[in-house]
Amino acid sequence: VPYFYSIAYIPGNVAAVCGKGDLLKTLAFGSLKGGAGKSTSSVNIAHYFATRNKKVLLIDMDNQGHDTELLGLPENNALYDLLVRQRTIADLAVNARPNLDVIGNSKDGADIEDYVSKQNDRHLLLRRELDKVKKKYDVVIIDTAPSIFKTNIVGISASDYFIAPSPMDYLNLKGVNDILGIIRDLESLGVPVPVVMGVLPTKFERVT
Repeated sequence: VPYFYSIAYIPGNVAAVCGKGDLLKTLAFGSLKGGAGKSTSSVNIAHYFATRNKKVLLIDMDNQGHDTELLGLPENNALYDLLVRQRTIADLAVNARPNLDVIGNSKDGADIEDYVSKQNDRHLLLRRELDKVKKKYDVVIIDTAPSIFKTNIVGISASDYFIAPSPMDYLNLKGVNDILGIIRDLESLGVPVPVVMGVLPTKFERVT
């Protein structure tokens, strides 16, 4: 498999990029391979910034709803209400712990894809909503789904930076390559795309 991006990640990069300046920073985590550690990474990074007095918004684009589950919150359809019913982040965000709010998702959120696929400006749907809360939050973490659904385009195109969590095996790295290929394709179409920071190795064991 030809890898077009370097498999490298420096943990300090996230803190350095998202921790400086007054502008809202948006960071997406993604891969096309399920079980790569996207939700775990998203929740942990969101928690990291929250404990350092950054105002954080975590958005779950995956209808498995793992982010709310990991944070001990009830399942909800906030992402559907945000994108389809056009309610606001201010109305929908649920506080999970000090400095950390969450826009949740659930299996019922699968209906979002039908709506998004019909929108010519789908790449702006989430970006417009984030613009409304840019003075409230310092960092937005977007947990994307392991799919090629157009809903993922909504999350990716709203992000400033992108990290691909992945175990270091062949199939998982192929999933990384596939999602980075989608980002390249979006860029070629003139869609705003994030800066790719690299790959975050997950499920690491010294014996491997």
